[in-house]
Amino acid sequence: MKTAMKKVVKSGAMKAKTTMKAKAMKAMKKKAVSKVAMGKRAKSVVFRGSKEKTSGGLAKSQLMKNKRGKVVSKKMHAKGKTIQKFVQRWLDSVMTARKELGIKGFCAVGGKSAQGKALYAKAKALYVFVVRPSPLGKRNHVPADERGWIYFERLVSTIRVALTDEQYAARTCYSNIPELKASILNRATLLRRAASTSNAALKHQFETYISEIKTKTFAATSLDKKKASAATKVQDVDLVFQLLGEMRCRVSLALAFTVRSLSIEDCRDLVEAKADLTIQDGRGYTPLHNAVRFRNVETVKFLLESGARQSLRDKLGNTCLHVIPLYADSTTLQLCRVLGEDPAHLQKKNRAGLQVLQRLEAWALTAVNGGPYNPVLDWIKQQKTEYPFLSEQAKRKRKPDRSDRFQVSIYCTTVLVRTQERTVHVVEPEFTPLCHVVYLGLARFIPFSLQLPALRRWAGALGVKVWAICEDSVDPELMNGRDPEAFQSDLARVVEGLLPSLPRKFVLVDSSWGPGTSLLWKFKKHLLGAMIINAHLFKAPDFDDTEAAWKIKMRMRQLGDMFERRDLDNILGVLPDFMYPTGGADGVEATKKAYAEALSSASEKFWKLSALQPSWNFEHLTTILSSQEEWHMDSLPVVLACSDQAPLVVVSESTQRLHHLLPGSKLEFIPSSKWSWQLEGEDIWDETAMLLKEVLPTGVEVHSGPVHIFACEERRQVHVVAPDSSASANVLYLGLPRFIPFQLQLPALEHWARVLRVKIWAITEDSIDVDRLKPGTDPREFQEELVSLVAALLPVLGEKFLFADSTFGSGTFLAWRFRDKLSGALIFNVHLFMAPDFDGTEPAKKIKNRMAKLGEYFDQRDMDNILGVLPDFMYPTGGADGVEATKKAYAEALSSASEKFWKLSALQPSWNFEHLTTILSSQEEWHMDSLPVVLACSDQAPLVVVSESTQRLHHLLPGSKLEFIPSSKWSWQLEGDSVLASVTQLLDTLLPRWLSDKHLNKRSSLPLLGQQVIVPPTIDAAGDEAFCRSCTGSCRAEQNLCPVQ
Repeated sequence: MKTAMKKVVKSGAMKAKTTMKAKAMKAMKKKAVSKVAMGKRAKSVVFRGSKEKTSGGLAKSQLMKNKRGKVVSKKMHAKGKTIQKFVQRWLDSVMTARKELGIKGFCAVGGKSAQGKALYAKAKALYVFVVRPSPLGKRNHVPADERGWIYFERLVSTIRVALTDEQYAARTCYSNIPELKASILNRATLLRRAASTSNAALKHQFETYISEIKTKTFAATSLDKKKASAATKVQDVDLVFQLLGEMRCRVSLALAFTVRSLSIEDCRDLVEAKADLTIQDGRGYTPLHNAVRFRNVETVKFLLESGARQSLRDKLGNTCLHVIPLYADSTTLQLCRVLGEDPAHLQKKNRAGLQVLQRLEAWALTAVNGGPYNPVLDWIKQQKTEYPFLSEQAKRKRKPDRSDRFQVSIYCTTVLVRTQERTVHVVEPEFTPLCHVVYLGLARFIPFSLQLPALRRWAGALGVKVWAICEDSVDPELMNGRDPEAFQSDLARVVEGLLPSLPRKFVLVDSSWGPGTSLLWKFKKHLLGAMIINAHLFKAPDFDDTEAAWKIKMRMRQLGDMFERRDLDNILGVLPDFMYPTGGADGVEATKKAYAEALSSASEKFWKLSALQPSWNFEHLTTILSSQEEWHMDSLPVVLACSDQAPLVVVSESTQRLHHLLPGSKLEFIPSSKWSWQLEGEDIWDETAMLLKEVLPTGVEVHSGPVHIFACEERRQVHVVAPDSSASANVLYLGLPRFIPFQLQLPALEHWARVLRVKIWAITEDSIDVDRLKPGTDPREFQEELVSLVAALLPVLGEKFLFADSTFGSGTFLAWRFRDKLSGALIFNVHLFMAPDFDGTEPAKKIKNRMAKLGEYFDQRDMDNILGVLPDFMYPTGGADGVEATKKAYAEALSSASEKFWKLSALQPSWNFEHLTTILSSQEEWHMDSLPVVLACSDQAPLVVVSESTQRLHHLLPGSKLEFIPSSKWSWQLEGDSVLASVTQLLDTLLPRWLSDKHLNKRSSLPLLGQQVIVPPTIDAAGDEAFCRSCTGSCRAEQNLCPVQ
């Protein structure tokens, strides 16, 4: 913008002065002369002495003239002569062979003929000396199994695999030789087994592998010309043996901690042997992480004193404080005190955005039978008092969809499975559904009545039809048998029974805590996408032998016994272990009360399922999920939703293992959630809805095209963009944003129609008579033009419609003219609504000249200047490459723009400057309780021209809401997807609530003849003939026979 302004205001005298100054400065400067010759004649220039060297570093002494007079490198010339000798020798051999064989005429050396083969054999026999170039060195004929360096690399791979969970080991090691991969995996298993026994066993196993190095062959070659002297020569085998000895010491601690809890004595022995405290295992755990997980306070202290780094994170972003197992005992408090001495570590967040202190506090509030664990709470309170910054709450990043968008109805249907009728609940928006969702709601101990509000919110916000399979849809008795496939098969048959009622593709949501997860593989071909919430008890292969596994198994058995006995007191006592304390102590009590009420009306199947499922999950889920094949990276979209405060071993690590099994999946976290997301309030339901949205279709199909209406005594064109489903609202869009062709606005309107399901009637540059903007014309003529166009559309816009003004101000007055018809208005970047005393100022003169210059560019169709000023009006989305791509698209759109567009772009800037302030200032101030209006202002728009204009309009509309479009400069239609998403959210706030096809207002519609929309005509009489004024009587039909009537 500055460049363009300078071009306008710079005088001839200033230009001359600048030119003289530049010449003087140029004369003063000393010209720098390069010493390096460039280009294809560089060698010749250096050879004759004009330059010192070529760009390749060749000096005159390294150059010469060959016999043809060309300057060449001496080195390459000598090499060429050597090559020529061998080539000439081969030619001589061929010629001699031809004479001896008596060959005359053409004969290919070699080839398919017998003569050619004989010629090649004879020439080869005569050519004794053959050079075989070996640019990569001579071939090593020692077998790979016997080479020392290869053995060294394989042993390193073995150690890496040993540091990884056995379940992931096969994906850690890659080889095109199956036997080699099996060997590495087997040796890694032996190493892990030794590590789980003792330090001595681990050392012995290491030394067994290391000693094998002495049986291998090392065929090393010196890389320098001097080679190695006898005095300094070191055997490779000794070097490798030394390296492996050091590696054993470095990795022993990490390897041992991966599989067992070390005593402080064992730990000290390994640290004194120079163990590396920063080595991480396959999950990213350091020795300090593992010491914390095993709740070994003394070892934790020792590692910290030995230099262990607390700041290291695992693959989920967890510090060692994040992985403290939370039990209401003194050990937990000691770990908090030891690791929390530095408050900075208490503020750390993991990938889920979970702060350490937040996790500890949420747990401590309900740690003891649903009540607080005061020792930890007191310690947290003390930390917050000493360090107030720990009390700061993070802002919510994502804005959820409105849950009141659609009216929702709920009913039941039945599916016949093994001669039994099974109940399936249906939660359906009273509107064309976006897609169908099969929901597996076997959430172990949460009755379906408590899951239903979350599903209702999904349907109301996202417009999805949910088919909910719950405890009443399955046969829990099948969990009593030894065959886990029995229950899996029964659950699959319920889904198969729904297939006739489902579309060809649907979305699967698994909130079954495990039993339904395998259906993802079974119904893969039917799925659009899937979301799995809190995978449960998908254990590591060697986990069952650990003490933690035994504790979890006992815990599962106790939970099952509680529901078997229907022990309500104990059930309510453990409930807070599985839910985040939303609302604090009062919120927990309210949830307990609602839970007790739900249990009182729960079915027999619920109690049976809750009694059997915990132990069934522990016994069978790992086997079931481990047997599934790994997905390809390009498979359908899958979201793995994990509560950010879910139990580490039971849920978080299980979800991580499932993530490895589904490598194309996306691991997401539900913030402020412990496990039972259905019990944790509306905010958590909205979070799951946002995650579900990632696997849903982006919207419904849309269609668009121009139609014609009768307005201003003639046919005028408007553009209609409509969803294929029912429309949620009619939107009148004024798309005259000065210099953006409607072709570049259309994608944004189609996005609105697709996502918000609105039907848009767009008035564009091709809808108006541009001559009404010419200088000297009364501005009211253009205003009446727009009024006439809108009035012609009123029959199809219905009783109430939304108004979206993107005219940069020239159409804003219509909000007043049609206020009684509007349900809301969205006004973008109001332009040049200036203060009363602004016209006489210097900035006003500059802006006026700027508007005139911009109009001149479009009047002359000066593409260079138009593209030059384009970045002044748009945010550089995508950086320099993004700006260039937008310029290219803009140039293509201009190449096909209509004559009306060019005229509008030439006239509108100056028209806006001359008339907008007068037009808008003449409008009356609205009442505070008027219809909702959103004023959308780009956050980086020009201050005087746009930002201050929008603020003045905000004062004129005191009930309006001023919102800013982030990362936008002015032309939001050109600025990419993130800006479009922000604008779409603003329009969404104005849409009607609780939409229903059954309750949509009946709108009158205009008759359609092909692509032409015709206003019901007025019949005039002309003599004995009656004809239609709207169609100029072209059909000459009588009134009672008029096809339009």
